[in-house]
Amino acid sequence: MFQIKPKQKWRLKQLALFIGCLWSALTLALSSDSSQPCHVTADRITYERNQYKVIYEGHVTATQGTSKLTGDLIILWLDPKTGGLLRLEDHGNLAEYTTITDPHKPPLIARARVIQYDFVKKTVLLLQDGFIQQGRDTFTGPHIWYDITNQHVVSTSVPGQGQTTIVIQPSEVK
Repeated sequence: MFQIKPKQKWRLKQLALFIGCLWSALTLALSSDSSQPCHVTADRITYERNQYKVIYEGHVTATQGTSKLTGDLIILWLDPKTGGLLRLEDHGNLAEYTTITDPHKPPLIARARVIQYDFVKKTVLLLQDGFIQQGRDTFTGPHIWYDITNQHVVSTSVPGQGQTTIVIQPSEVK
């Protein structure tokens, strides 16, 4: 069994809090989420200091405010200079991200076998069985890529893995 030094304890706590940055970045989560504490649980947490990464394994759940990220394996890559997050990968039978984007709208749910978030490029990639739902509207595709800055979405079909499908329910007329 290894011992965590006081400086490393602070670092692990800081890393767990960094995941909170993800919530408002992946989608337009409620602005109040970013001021909420972030809670991360996993069966095992490994901090690979020399490789600048943290690995959360087994039944991983991270929550902050109305946002929640789950998966079997979440890997965070850190900037060697600042300690900030460079990239996040969430792997799972189905990795899932849920949040409330607006108090008057249903929750937004995103699922895939792999969810990749690049903090530098500000992009999200849903790999293998990408699925996004808000209310009864859905967007599915083998690979869904989202450029947060430019609000640009691209979904590509992979031979043998299906096509992109969007279902938009009609508006209710009052």
